[in-house]
Amino acid sequence: MKCFFHSTIDSIGSCKHCYKGLCLECCVDTGEGLACTGKCTERVKVTHHFLEKTIYKRSIKLSVPNLLFGLISIIFGCYLIYRLGLAKDNIYFGLFFIGMGVIFLLSFWLQLFLSKKQL
Repeated sequence: MKCFFHSTIDSIGSCKHCYKGLCLECCVDTGEGLACTGKCTERVKVTHHFLEKTIYKRSIKLSVPNLLFGLISIIFGCYLIYRLGLAKDNIYFGLFFIGMGVIFLLSFWLQLFLSKKQL
């Protein structure tokens, strides 16, 4: 590929905003990628800023259900241990809490797996 502005010079990369081929003289390294000199330099920086902000918000948003399911699993487990110590004759009560604890624990791991997969 040749430089968009100098048709006789080979390009070293393309602008991250307008995708034009650029040579060493025409490109600016913004730290987030190459850009044309001028308006594209600022646009690449702004686009990269918004992309990082979106990824950060999404990771926080996905971690809230993970923490909630994990916390509920711990609560069910602790309550189960407490109640089994008090009422050993009622097996159905213990089975209910074991089942609910397992359901929330599986939900926790599923949410954790899906959040990693989406990022």
